[in-house]
Amino acid sequence: VFIYNFINGTWFQQQIIYPADGRNLDYFGRSLGFTANQILVGSIRHDAGARDSGSVFGFTNQNDIWVETDMVHQQNFGANERFGTSVSIAGDMIIAGAPNFLTAQNEGKAIFYERLTSGWTQSQVLMASNGDLGNRFGHSVDMNDGSVLVGAPRDFSNGSSEYGVAYFFELIDE
Repeated sequence: VFIYNFINGTWFQQQIIYPADGRNLDYFGRSLGFTANQILVGSIRHDAGARDSGSVFGFTNQNDIWVETDMVHQQNFGANERFGTSVSIAGDMIIAGAPNFLTAQNEGKAIFYERLTSGWTQSQVLMASNGDLGNRFGHSVDMNDGSVLVGAPRDFSNGSSEYGVAYFFELIDE
């Protein structure tokens, strides 16, 4: 992943970041999320316990140098789930999509993580409410101010293949 800074009207390359344990064909850089001091990078074919299960790598800005500080993966991962296909960060929360997750009722999921003192901890899993097989729920994600959007580009809700749907969720504090 190439990082650039915009200085006096010109873009300058600051740094290139890589995962510490990356391999050829991990697809590091498939998705990106960032804040001023944190970069998240999806690596959908990273083998985090199962083949092509996927991971999200976190980098923190330390004195203008981006340093790998975290690797996030699912608690219960399966082969080819492609976790990290999409990723978004807001404050101390991450959401990442795994659109190839498969159960008997559904395909795809989006997983929330919260930053605790011990690091990123999985807190909730979202799945499509209608349970269509093959909808690729989690292919895209975004969050802002307590609201979350999750894309399912191959959803069949209207009876037609690959029509696509965006699911809207609101975060409710308990």
